[in-house]
Amino acid sequence: MPRLGLVGTVRFGMVAFCAAMVLMGSATTGRQFAAGVILAGAGAVMMPVLTGMIVAEAAEGKKGSCLAALESLQTFDRTISYKVMSGLFASSIEIDALPVGLCYYCAAAAVSLGAAVFEATLAVGRRKRL
Repeated sequence: MPRLGLVGTVRFGMVAFCAAMVLMGSATTGRQFAAGVILAGAGAVMMPVLTGMIVAEAAEGKKGSCLAALESLQTFDRTISYKVMSGLFASSIEIDALPVGLCYYCAAAAVSLGAAVFEATLAVGRRKRL
C-alpha cells in the first residue's frame, strides 16, 4: 500500500483488523462474519510492513537476529493466542452470561493495545530525532 506509506499501512492494518474482530464478534449472519474475515485479511497487510520497519531499525549485522527474534515472538504469540481464544470461545458458548463473541472482542482489545504501543514508540522516535 505505497500511497499510505509504511506508518499509514500499519495504522490501516490495525484499524481494519480491530474493526474486523468487532464485526466478527457481533455478527448475527454468515455474511456478516464473512465480511469480518475479509476485513481481517485486508488488515493483515500490516504484518510484513511492521516486521520490515522493526528490522530496518536494527544495527547492521544484527538484522538477521532481529528477524529471528520477531519470528520466535510471533510463533509464541500464535501458540498462546490459539489456546486462549479457543478457550474463551468455548466458554462463551457454554456459559450464557458471556457474550459469544468474547474472544473476538478480546482480540480487538489486544490489537488496540498494540496500536497504542506502536504510536507511543513512534512518538519516542520522533522526539529522539528532534
